Amino acid sequence: MSALRYIDENRSKLNLILDKCFLTGDSAGALLSYYIASINGSKELQNDFGIDGCSVDFKAMGLISIMLETDRHELMDFITTYISDENDEGKTYFPYIFDASGMLAKATLPPVYLVTGDEDMIQNETMKFDSLLSEHGVKHELKNYPKGDIHSLDHVFATKNPECTESQEAIDLMSDHFMRNS
Repeated sequence: MSALRYIDENRSKLNLILDKCFLTGDSAGALLSYYIASINGSKELQNDFGIDGCSVDFKAMGLISIMLETDRHELMDFITTYISDENDEGKTYFPYIFDASGMLAKATLPPVYLVTGDEDMIQNETMKFDSLLSEHGVKHELKNYPKGDIHSLDHVFATKNPECTESQEAIDLMSDHFMRNS
């Protein structure tokens, strides 16, 4: 949020026009994008987290292979101490650290474009997020790729292998989503 506030506060000096902003991320970056959009668009979440939002209004988001579950012992034990420590317990934001889906009830999200595939090791998390967005009435689209014929369409394939036809398609479809929602 600090970087976003810096951009907002220095828009003139940086010669930025912020009326058509889009937010993207993949894997953990997708989760952070979701946090940023949720907190920035909700006074209640800003109070819960003890931070201020800014006037940047995201028109749409694109999330590739969102890592929705942060309580992932098989992958995350090495990083858990960077996510949270005992000082966080009891804080109003603590429930969101390991269950980010809880923020949806308080958030006002822009339209979301989701990308995943059958070979993505955490495809189930994007599919869960797709269902949660539907339950909360958030406008969104999902592109779920089948197993690749030529290239493996695994976790964050569109970022790792941008030269692949499916990667180009995912990026083009996300760009179209942004244009439709600008």
